[in-house]
Order: sequence, then structure tokens, then C-alpha cells
Amino acid sequence: IFCSNENFDKIEYDDLFRGTDADIYIPLWASVIVNPDGLLFDETTLDVIKTYKANGYSCIDMEGNPEDYIGQLFRFVSYMASSLVKHKDDDRAKTLVAFFEAYLEPVADFVKEKVKEYGKSSSMLEIADFLDRFLKKDYSFGTYDAFPDVIENILQLVRNRSDVVIHHDS
Repeated sequence: IFCSNENFDKIEYDDLFRGTDADIYIPLWASVIVNPDGLLFDETTLDVIKTYKANGYSCIDMEGNPEDYIGQLFRFVSYMASSLVKHKDDDRAKTLVAFFEAYLEPVADFVKEKVKEYGKSSSMLEIADFLDRFLKKDYSFGTYDAFPDVIENILQLVRNRSDVVIHHDS
């Protein structure tokens, strides 16, 4: 999806993102990356699901991955940014920033570093470059040009506020 080269190496893609090479480990789930225990389906997954539900977000199936899968994280952030464009809401903006910083940023950063480490083809390095620019708030890449201003404005709106947290219900 991020690669300009439509003929990228499917074997390399599968090795990096589907775990078909036992020597390469790139988890794509917030629960594994954010939690020091590295467990899938832990409290992190539950917190992500609660955040989704509290904000009216419905997950779609992404090849059977749990709700804290990187693709779902990106989709939720996009959903929230889109809703904020339509209706200004400080609480939703705070939720978006907290979610972005707690889950999407660490997952995207981890995946970027692992793709740089294990990726060999230009297509895989394009994925790492996309994630790197995304994390640096450099959104000058093709069709994504409109999204960055929305996210950056929302992030700037509440980034320096000390009351930005994700509330965990017990």
C-alpha cells in the first residue's frame, strides 16, 4: 500500500510481515510492543478496544488480526481525525492525541526500525521511509497530503497539555 513499486518481493513481504522467516520477528500489535511482557491480547488490547468503543469506532477484519494491529490503529486515527474535521470536540481531540502517542507512535516506530534492519528491497525500505516521515510529521507523500494537516493541527492543539491521558476503566 505504501510502495510505489507494484512488483515488490512477496516473499520478502511475507518474511517481514507474516512471519514466514523464523529469523525475522516484527510484531505488528500494540500489546506486544507497548507492554514490556510482550504478550498478545493483554490489557493493552483491552484498552485499545475500550477506546474504540467509547468513540463509536467499529473494527473491520484485517486478516484475523486482533484489534491492536497496526492497520487498525492507523484506521482508528484516521477515523478520529475525520470526525474532528466535521465536529470540533476537545475531548475527542485529547483522546486522539493520547491514543496516537500511546499506541500508534510506538508501534510505527518499532516496525520502522525492524523493516530498516531486515528489509532488503527498495520497496521494503520505502515502507520504512514512509513510517519514518510519518513519525517526523513529514507528510509530503502523494495522496496522503491532506491528512497531515489535520493530524498535525490536532496534535498541536493538545500535545503540550498535561491532562492528555487515556482513561483505563477497570
